Amino acid sequence: MALYRMYPTQHFCSFPLYGTGYGWHLAAGSSGDTVADCFDACNDLAEALDETGYGFARSSATAGQVNKGRAEFTFTDPPQNVTIVSVTLVAWMRTSNAGAAIIDSTPTVRLFNYVSTGARVYQTGTQSVTAARNRNTQSPTGSFQKLTYTWTTKPAGGAWTRAELLAGAFKAGFESDATAGNGSGVDATTGGSSASMDWASVYLELETTPSGIYAESVRTAASHLLRLLSRPLRTFRVDVPAQFGAIEPGRTIWSSHDVLPWSPGSLSWEQVPLYLLEVEEQMSPRQHALTFLDLRDQFASFWSPFRITGIDDQNSGLAMIHRGGSWATTRNQVAYGQRPGDGLYQQVAVDKPLLTKDGLLIQGGSDKNEMLSSTFSQGSGDTFTSWTKTTTGSATVTQDILDYLVDVGGFRRSSVYTTTAVGEAASLSQAVASVAANTKLRVRIWHKKTSGADPLQWQLVRNVGGTDNWWNEGSASWQGASIWNSIDASSSIARMTSTEIDTGGSISTITLAVGFSAGDTTAASVGRIYSAELQRFTDAGSSVAQWFRRDILPTTTTAVTREKDQTVVRNFPDSRVWSASRGYFRASLKLQFAHSELTSVFGVVMGTFDLYYVKTNATTGAWIFSNGYGSAQFATSLAAVTLPAANTAIVVACRWTSAAEDEHGVSGQSLAIWINGVKGGTVATGLAEPSPAADDEITLGNDPGTTLTTPLDGVLYDVVIDGRCPTDDEMARM
Repeated sequence: MALYRMYPTQHFCSFPLYGTGYGWHLAAGSSGDTVADCFDACNDLAEALDETGYGFARSSATAGQVNKGRAEFTFTDPPQNVTIVSVTLVAWMRTSNAGAAIIDSTPTVRLFNYVSTGARVYQTGTQSVTAARNRNTQSPTGSFQKLTYTWTTKPAGGAWTRAELLAGAFKAGFESDATAGNGSGVDATTGGSSASMDWASVYLELETTPSGIYAESVRTAASHLLRLLSRPLRTFRVDVPAQFGAIEPGRTIWSSHDVLPWSPGSLSWEQVPLYLLEVEEQMSPRQHALTFLDLRDQFASFWSPFRITGIDDQNSGLAMIHRGGSWATTRNQVAYGQRPGDGLYQQVAVDKPLLTKDGLLIQGGSDKNEMLSSTFSQGSGDTFTSWTKTTTGSATVTQDILDYLVDVGGFRRSSVYTTTAVGEAASLSQAVASVAANTKLRVRIWHKKTSGADPLQWQLVRNVGGTDNWWNEGSASWQGASIWNSIDASSSIARMTSTEIDTGGSISTITLAVGFSAGDTTAASVGRIYSAELQRFTDAGSSVAQWFRRDILPTTTTAVTREKDQTVVRNFPDSRVWSASRGYFRASLKLQFAHSELTSVFGVVMGTFDLYYVKTNATTGAWIFSNGYGSAQFATSLAAVTLPAANTAIVVACRWTSAAEDEHGVSGQSLAIWINGVKGGTVATGLAEPSPAADDEITLGNDPGTTLTTPLDGVLYDVVIDGRCPTDDEMARM
């Protein structure tokens, strides 16, 4: 079993006595009453059991007057890929007084949960709040009492599901209203009015059985261990003179390595961290054998594989090492990424990194999906909102709510096309009005063929001045005769992308249809279409070609234009990840385009380093690295290399030396680059070191300040930034 906690996101209370609002709360050492929801004053409820950020219901000085009410909470989302065995509500509570007078009777409360489809469901019986504290004389530490109640089944019966516990769909809390057995309320305090019933940390605990690997957000503390376990452990053994035998296992030393564990006179920039695992004494000759673990990767200034075990707000399983500046993503739009395991798409929240099963997905923007309900999510049964159904004979178009592409509430649906006799048709179509002249389009379809010999098909029709033309994918041209274009068969979910389609002259509508045409020759065929997009690039005059390889862009009732991802690693003065003087950078890339699809520059890979790629001509290109100079005249390039291919891994490594120490015997700062272990033919030397800005940010992918016209589209993973200056041999091995 695994335990997972869900913390409050909003808090609503209704204890009306005392003050003019719904509650009286203490946060950050001050108290106040509110006239509406009080969660802003209770924003510390998931934190320590201390003097700040707790709610309380005051007692009255009038005998017999009882303060009745409840506190109710919404919570963060539960984890992905787990079976929920039970749900436990935990509330840390106490009574508190500032003088001798205490509440006349012990308060009792009743814990409850409330699912979106029903009423509050209360625990059996009540619980007494017996922990008490004099806040004038006693420390807050340890003064709270833990109240819990566990539901092994949901209120309506059966097992809990993740959908029922999502943020906003589920609430839980406690009640003390002196009615219906739901607690006694807060009794009066005879002789004073300063007593209260307090609640501090409140959260849910889920007992889960993982059906996929899940790591909670403790990764921040455990990332060093995750790094050690997810990378090859490099150990080596060296014989040393006997005087070094006094070194104890468990120590970390710095050495130049590769030949000996240390070399007299070696410079600081040459040294690497070595962890001593074992000391073995040898008698003949008199010496010691030392076994070290090479920690150079683990001691990086920044490192992350950017790979996860599940898509959620906690970035499950993400290992990361940095110096405290952290990182951030800007994208004012939800996005969709493929999770590990089944590869289904999940939703990634606004301003959250698009971490997928392959790494950090970075995409440009301005492409638009014109199809409404592009994943056929809207409607029910055999009705698909925004789509027109066409069938002949006994053919059908139906829904499948168990086989889908996007595992998000409201999207779990696909369309199924079935024919039973030769010549039958089964299709869905949708028209887009007022498409501009010479618009560049791509048809993208996610599909699967279940049975039958006939292929699934698609059709695109434009109407110009009342005359229809049909797109012929084979000849990549419009024609006057009706035609359906075949989709290659696949027994698993696959994506088809058309050639680039120019709409040509001014048109009134363009219509996309998918399914089986009336020309079928097989008696029975079954196919599924999960998503159908009509994708266009919206920037007028843009010559960008590779945008069609970007990932899915689902719609419901409106067309959607994609916003680009802008992810940065913060490089502030008190937490420098990038040293302007010396260091190295290494990353693996899987670009979403090929060299042949580019116009000139594809975009920034790392903004602060000014690392990007230039298409020189049809057969050659160059990787450019200028380390913050922002000008190609200081760059080093690798020309006539193996040209970038779509979804093919490239390892990019860069190194810069300082003007102060002339590392590797190079005078003045030098810049060098390696692509797949091959050093660039040009090395820039004799440069002056740049001065990092006060609030530097290292851009991963799309640089908001760059003038480059083409953004990065690709997956970034296994990123390392460090202040060492490795040798050429080590750089080549990266």
